[in-house]
Amino acid sequence: MKGVAFLCGIGLGMLAGTALEMMIYPEPRSMKSSVERTMHKAGAAIDQAADHITSAMG
Repeated sequence: MKGVAFLCGIGLGMLAGTALEMMIYPEPRSMKSSVERTMHKAGAAIDQAADHITSAMG
């Protein structure tokens, strides 16, 4: 159950980040590039968290 809540939180965070970026940068940008940047940042954060957990476990 915690995994589902975690994934929902990740998804909501990505949506909120994309919406915030669209408000901050009102010039016309393709939605695809905004989502790609958000997904890349989220992927990098997940990779970093996984590395941290792996190193903590020994």
